[in-house]
Amino acid sequence: ESKIIDYNGKIIHQFDGQNSVTIEKEWIKVSTETGVGIIDFDGKIRLKPNFKEITGYNFRNNELAKVKFKNDEFFYIDKDVKCIEFENKTCPE
Repeated sequence: ESKIIDYNGKIIHQFDGQNSVTIEKEWIKVSTETGVGIIDFDGKIRLKPNFKEITGYNFRNNELAKVKFKNDEFFYIDKDVKCIEFENKTCPE
């Protein structure tokens, strides 16, 4: 079991199983046995950890990140974790 806590020691998210966490400027990237996901700083899951990869904000002048499915299909998200159409790539249904 792992926990993410805030500066005051309040648990904002708790995990079962092995995982790793990367604190990004905009959100927390979590890697679990099932994949990679995003949690906001309030502990709310923004993208469930079932993706193959989530890049940094490398696209459209550092405004968008690429989220890859396990089949290598992908879409882009902005810093609010909202899907954005870019380079003729539409959002998943």
